[in-house]
Amino acid sequence: MNKGNKIHIDENLIVNKSFFETISKELTCCICEEILVDPVLCAECENPFCAVCINQWISKNNCCVMMCKGPFKSKSVTRMIKNIMEKVILKCNICSAEITLINFSSHIISCEFKNGTTNCPFCIDCKLKNCDLEEKIKNIDLKTLIPDLNEQMNKYQSKIKELTRENKTLSEDIINLEKQISSNKSIKSDYEDLTSYHKELKLKFSELKLNNELKASEIKEKDLLIQVLRNKIDNNNIDNKYKPIEDKKEGPLFPNYPVKKENLAILTKHGYSVINKRCSHFPFSNRVTIFPCCKKAYNCWQCHDIGESHKFDLLPDVAGYCLKCYKFREKIVNGDNCAECLIKF
Repeated sequence: MNKGNKIHIDENLIVNKSFFETISKELTCCICEEILVDPVLCAECENPFCAVCINQWISKNNCCVMMCKGPFKSKSVTRMIKNIMEKVILKCNICSAEITLINFSSHIISCEFKNGTTNCPFCIDCKLKNCDLEEKIKNIDLKTLIPDLNEQMNKYQSKIKELTRENKTLSEDIINLEKQISSNKSIKSDYEDLTSYHKELKLKFSELKLNNELKASEIKEKDLLIQVLRNKIDNNNIDNKYKPIEDKKEGPLFPNYPVKKENLAILTKHGYSVINKRCSHFPFSNRVTIFPCCKKAYNCWQCHDIGESHKFDLLPDVAGYCLKCYKFREKIVNGDNCAECLIKF
């Protein structure tokens, strides 16, 4: 099991072999190509090595086995490798206890010492139980213990560094949690303020809703009144037939204005009737429209619809003449003035 300073783990001791076969590459040393014991990583390439194997290599070659640039720098294994090593279970061939791979090397050393199967570290001839340590220490050369002590010291230093890193991360997590707690308190107070504000808005909204319903009912009542009035007006309009406004005086609307005979001749030439009265629909209009659908003259489109059997579709350009001077125009526009008498249409 233990040859010199290197602990060699037999694969037959693995309890969960099916699991180990799936992750065996992750737990294999790149130097001895055996199961990792006290593993370390290269800081450059992150390949795993047994601590004893890489220390022996560095003592001869101050570089990585994988020929990385610069001198070799080690770092502790990742959390993933530790978790895998904790899941691999081995059976001790001395005490038959089931131990995880990450704790197997320390268990083997203690177990071998307890059962008296390992030689005393100060001598070769005796077992630990039968060894007189005081006499052996006097005669031992302490220089031979320095490499082993250095190795153990390096292990403890790496563990100390790892623990300091974990402590640092835990302290940072604690600070972040405290910040989250403080922020949660402020969020809680903000939430309470928002809930109270929401209640106030709800009350205002209900009040506005009632006011809107009252206003809507008032508007409906007004609309009904307007509709009744419109119906009355429409009924009155239907009863009223086309009746031009009759002046008290006979004759044209503008008796003092001299009408040119040429204007009247043009109207009679085209066959347009001469109208000298305003209609009841547009009592302030000073024009007569020639409707293109029937080529007849009427004061307005309502007069046309009453006098004819068809309806008139209003067009933008229509002809007509002036009620004052009877000047014919091919195009009459609302708000325009007559070119001859300058009266507004």
